[in-house]
Amino acid sequence: MPRKSTTDNVRKICGCTQWKTCAHPWYLDFQRDNQRFRDNLDALIGRHAPDFTAAKDEARRAIVAKLEGRDPKGLIPSDDPTVAAVLTAYDKERPRKDRWQVGRITRTELRSSTGLLPFGVWRMSTVTADTLTQFRRQRPPVGGNRDLNLLRAAFNWGVLRGLLPRSPFRIGDVPVIRMLREEARTRRLQPGEEERLLKAAGRLQDVITAAIETGCRRGELLSLQWHQVRFTPRAELFLPAVKTKTKRDRRVPVSSVLQAILERRQVDPAGERLPPDAYVFGDELGRQRASMKTAWTSTLRRAQITDLHFHDLAARGGVALDGCRDSPRDHSTLARTRQHRADVHVSRRQHRRRRSRYAVFRGARRPGAGGECNSHPAIDAN
Repeated sequence: MPRKSTTDNVRKICGCTQWKTCAHPWYLDFQRDNQRFRDNLDALIGRHAPDFTAAKDEARRAIVAKLEGRDPKGLIPSDDPTVAAVLTAYDKERPRKDRWQVGRITRTELRSSTGLLPFGVWRMSTVTADTLTQFRRQRPPVGGNRDLNLLRAAFNWGVLRGLLPRSPFRIGDVPVIRMLREEARTRRLQPGEEERLLKAAGRLQDVITAAIETGCRRGELLSLQWHQVRFTPRAELFLPAVKTKTKRDRRVPVSSVLQAILERRQVDPAGERLPPDAYVFGDELGRQRASMKTAWTSTLRRAQITDLHFHDLAARGGVALDGCRDSPRDHSTLARTRQHRADVHVSRRQHRRRRSRYAVFRGARRPGAGGECNSHPAIDAN
């Protein structure tokens, strides 16, 4: 038996009689421009080819990857990867907090020329705008927008890596897939629901109270650590930009109700104070709680409350001063203040647009040119 194959640049160095199917590793056998490749193929691709035919295919693929400067363990253009493979590689490079989103996308069944197939087994080269439109019909409006955003990012990532020639989201410079309009939620806690929710909350009672008192998002509360809690000179929570959705630092005042909860949770079962890196709304030892979706669903079922998202509790938050929690006048004042801030933001934006149009009309700045425009007393006076 020859100790190495004479074709397709793959060999073994074992002395087995059944060398084509034995468990010993395969090796590359390739040379170009006086450069020899004798790498361990199993180590290059991270798996063992079961037979000689598979080993030849893997060897050709690994050689192409090495010549192009790519990692043979990753994807290469000649793979024509599946949707699941690209999403997995993209998620590995840019991890997401939602661990279930990729699975939901790949399990969605779409109609193909051979019948219904999970979207994950589709080849990326076969995905068209019609395929994405069919996928959107299978998903709810908001969830569909989130999934399409992830797919668009994965396709763009594949194009930049040279794995795909194009993205089905665009034809030339024209976008063909647009997100559906999302209506803002108006669901709020109704009279009596807060009491029923807290009564049925169990271990979630503290985090639900914190959401109502502060208006913080679920991720902000679950990632809150004790070094972010300040009791002096005033009680407040400091949320750094890396933990907020808006990527900006934020300080949230703490009411007396929440302060009592924080003082109680700061002590572990042994009576010792938790360290600064412990999580405020974790377990008794300060370990972080990964998720609360199942507990939240069970709480709503026990409280007999429907169509309530955890983020809806934030609409009740924001009033952290003593004495204004149950006052309708204070809540309406808060609402008017928020509306006033929104109106001011819009009026300032409209003012800038009017100044820009007037400057173009007067010739102070031509369309598309840079630089500041000249102000006008009549407009500035407004």
